[in-house]
Amino acid sequence: MTAIARLMHSYSEPLPRLAAFVPLHLVIRLIAAAVLAPTTAGLMALGLAASGQPALSDQEIALFLLTPAGALAALAAASVAVAASVLDVAAMSVLLREGRAGGMSAAAAAVRALAGRFGGILQFCALLIARIVTIVAPFGAVVAVIAAVLLTEYDINYYLSVRPPALIVAAVLIVPVVTLCLFLLVRRLSGWAIALHLVMMGRVSAGQSFRRSAELLAGDRSRVALDVALWAASRVALLSVAALVAGLAMNGVNRLSGDALGVLAMAALAVLALWWLIDTACSALANAALAAQLNRLYGEAMGDLPVLAAPRSAGDVRRVALPLGAASVAAVLIVAVALLGADRLAARADEMQPVDCSPWRGCRAAGEYDGVHLQGR
Repeated sequence: MTAIARLMHSYSEPLPRLAAFVPLHLVIRLIAAAVLAPTTAGLMALGLAASGQPALSDQEIALFLLTPAGALAALAAASVAVAASVLDVAAMSVLLREGRAGGMSAAAAAVRALAGRFGGILQFCALLIARIVTIVAPFGAVVAVIAAVLLTEYDINYYLSVRPPALIVAAVLIVPVVTLCLFLLVRRLSGWAIALHLVMMGRVSAGQSFRRSAELLAGDRSRVALDVALWAASRVALLSVAALVAGLAMNGVNRLSGDALGVLAMAALAVLALWWLIDTACSALANAALAAQLNRLYGEAMGDLPVLAAPRSAGDVRRVALPLGAASVAAVLIVAVALLGADRLAARADEMQPVDCSPWRGCRAAGEYDGVHLQGR
């Protein structure tokens, strides 16, 4: 079977059960957003406090992320995203093995089946994040040094618009570094492809799973790396197509609505809601395809893939479905509160002092730069 055929099979297997994958993915995404939204709002507040300005330019945001506080906040946000993806794939792997075609009840049963392994899976998440940071950090430091030396004189908008020689030199230096980083990351991740399954099936501890996975896949690492790279490219392509369709629909709405602002607002909200639903479904399908690939790899390496049987009684499903529903509602409320807090923080920043906008340096406090400015209104 060719790599493309394996990829197509990975997508075709979970497609009939998409009704079960979407609610499962949606709940995990909402819970992750409930953690990420306050983190993002706190990151904004820290950036404003560190700069002493009512607004931040793109350059200042990038420089803040290079400070210890900014780096920790960015690492926390990335860790939440990685942990959510791991939990998502773990639950989908169980759901695929169970073969249940239901909606929320099947998703709840999959989560129930993982309950006994939850501690090991969380430990696996922490160890995976630590390993990824160990690989990426040196390359990130090199990129940061190159950017600090060559791309800090002006705002990023200047470099993107004018494209001075400094940008070309920086790109020539940064692209090979990023390429090498991605190559090493994909190679390591391909060796750890079945580590999560080893933990879920209780074969080894989370600490031993990475080494054991690398040993089992030693002879197939190139094939696995190719499969992982193709899956990542397919996921990006799938979500990009969804975004492109939404963008075209939004452009059509803008042209058809004319001066009717009420119609424009309602149509724009409808397009955004539809885009969100399509993006969620596409993301769930892509993650389920990855789970199908990992299931197949584990079965080939171990010769079997026992099912983590989930209780089938209605009472057992309700005991999982109700907390999941409550967590979803709580997540929505937390996200709403965080967004409201960020909006009020931005409004408060606007009231602090007038803001000047320089074409190349972004928005800063009035009087900081000489030359022509546009007074904030």
